[in-house]
Amino acid sequence: MEKDELINLITREVLYSFYSNKTVNWNTIEDSDFSFGGELKKISSQFNNINIDIYQGYFKKNQRLKKHLHKDPTQEIYFILEGYAEIHIEDEIIYAKKGDFLYVPAEKIHWPINKNDEDLKILFFLFPKEIEEPLVFE
Repeated sequence: MEKDELINLITREVLYSFYSNKTVNWNTIEDSDFSFGGELKKISSQFNNINIDIYQGYFKKNQRLKKHLHKDPTQEIYFILEGYAEIHIEDEIIYAKKGDFLYVPAEKIHWPINKNDEDLKILFFLFPKEIEEPLVFE
């Protein structure tokens, strides 16, 4: 599936479905199995029969995820819900704001960090679902 097609699928099918459902809120979503930094919740448990893992991350100032990578074939898309992110992918730094999408290829070391006073909220879409846990480098 092409990257643009995937972003369209995620936007239309997942974001709209989840955020138009007024009965779901942060406190009812299960915590992530991973302890990477910040606060992570697993959203994909709210959907049936999708081969995408979806997490929402909440980061206060100076909070970040640990440096990690997802093994092939798992790729990732970040969608910035609120705030500003400094996102590291290997040796590159990308600055993203509310409404931005960012693609992270499989097997690339990456992590987001919040260096702003405003809280940062990110949706993480991992596709296909991870079979093995990500590799953490710290």
